[in-house]
Amino acid sequence: TSVDDWEYCTSLVCNWVECILGAGLYAPQLRGWLRFYEPKQFLLFEAKQSQLEPEHVARQLQTFLNLNHFGSLAPLHADDNSSSEVVIGESLKRSLAQFYAPFNAETLRFFHSMAYPGAWQKAAWLQAQPDS
Repeated sequence: TSVDDWEYCTSLVCNWVECILGAGLYAPQLRGWLRFYEPKQFLLFEAKQSQLEPEHVARQLQTFLNLNHFGSLAPLHADDNSSSEVVIGESLKRSLAQFYAPFNAETLRFFHSMAYPGAWQKAAWLQAQPDS
């Protein structure tokens, strides 16, 4: 999928806000941004990592943004009562995993080359490739 194909799909065909599948194609998005910015200007981390390891993500952000490191990041451990988990059936999960698998391989290459160590290793979607 080229950047142009991705832009056409998400902006003209189905409208960005409604493009559920196109939003998950991270590699074309990154390729598009890399036309304008250098890799060192990106901080890549997998979204769930902020829930699993909030201190680690906060330290990465502090380092990336060249901020003074805080003595304590204890407030990051506060209970989160929100529920952002979307519940979908196993069949749909498998179908989506198969659809995104070829694109995730390229996304994984971006993480290998651009992300801080530990920024994606706990992301199941970047680890396992479903059977076709």
